[in-house]
Amino acid sequence: MQSLPAMDLRHAVDDLLEPAFVLPDQISRRAACGARESAVHRLMLGILRDAVDLYLKALTPGNRVAAKRLREVVAWFASDDRNWPFSFERICEALNLESDYIRSGLYRQGRRRRDEAALAAVIDAR
Repeated sequence: MQSLPAMDLRHAVDDLLEPAFVLPDQISRRAACGARESAVHRLMLGILRDAVDLYLKALTPGNRVAAKRLREVVAWFASDDRNWPFSFERICEALNLESDYIRSGLYRQGRRRRDEAALAAVIDAR
């Protein structure tokens, strides 16, 4: 039985949240306000990382994430609710992240993992 290499989820989260490039304006704006270092922003980043970790962990073959928790995190990512301060949209806004970019990265990662699992099943069947 051939297995696919395990992917470090922390690196996957960091890669997902790491921008492809940073504009000079973004660096100066971040440094000027110091908001990235506030406790609230660290909490928001922690919530986002936990949700991404849970989502990616659920896609790892053999992992047993409760279906209810997975449905909750998928609904949280999909929601466009802006009323709750810790909604996905509000967290992305506070952290100056593009919510649609994060969503597309997660969904792309999900498709890739499902494809890898399907390929591994075909290889194992031989």
